[in-house]
Amino acid sequence: MRRRASGVNRPVPAFRRLVHTIINWPSRRMPATSIRMQASYDLLRAARAALDMSTDELCAKAGISKRSLVRIEACEPVGLEVSMRVQKALEETGVEFLHETETNGPGIRVRKGLVRKIGFQIGE
Repeated sequence: MRRRASGVNRPVPAFRRLVHTIINWPSRRMPATSIRMQASYDLLRAARAALDMSTDELCAKAGISKRSLVRIEACEPVGLEVSMRVQKALEETGVEFLHETETNGPGIRVRKGLVRKIGFQIGE
């Protein structure tokens, strides 16, 4: 309810509230950097492989069962909360999930120093 100058309370029509919300929406929007993408199951599996992390270790970090992680990596459906827990655990470990752009598909980026160097390295 909004109080008028005359002291009479009158409800603001829903349509006016909607128009006000639409007009003022940009000021309420979160910055683009804080919008999290929901990673695909393939990206979750790739991130775990890039970190050379065991399934037991990731399950413990994410607080999920091993069966749920096996289902994710087999691309079988699991609840949104379960996949977001896995994604959050990987992000806290140092993985960044990259949005799809016009020229590139979605992907991952691992923080420097986390990936173990294996095998023959060119230039070293």
